[in-house]
Amino acid sequence: MGYSSGGPDDEFRSESKRLDETNANRVVTFHTTEILGYDDPHGELDLFVNPPDFDQPGTLTFIDDHSYAHQLYSQLLEGQSFDDQPEMSSVGSEFNLSDVENRDLMGSVEVNTFSEVNTFPDFDTFTPV
Repeated sequence: MGYSSGGPDDEFRSESKRLDETNANRVVTFHTTEILGYDDPHGELDLFVNPPDFDQPGTLTFIDDHSYAHQLYSQLLEGQSFDDQPEMSSVGSEFNLSDVENRDLMGSVEVNTFSEVNTFPDFDTFTPV
């Protein structure tokens, strides 16, 4: 898993000196900013999060945008989903952990994480059995 994985000079490094799709059985990268990073696809699955501006939810600087990749993956592990995906997105209308784990999902994919799906029970309408 590569979280905003490129360094400032990765675009000038050979593949043997940076993350690429041969480094593991499955390489998934989260691209969360275009500043001081490696912008080109370099995984089996490259997730471009909230392009074209790459302003991430709850962040104030591009440094925070880099850190958002870790936060997003944690949210996915906790069961969070994000709806309102770009039209014709390979993830369908909702982005969640199963998309990251789906070995059939490959290439460059744009995802939107500004619109969360409530995955927690609504206790106001919960009726015990």
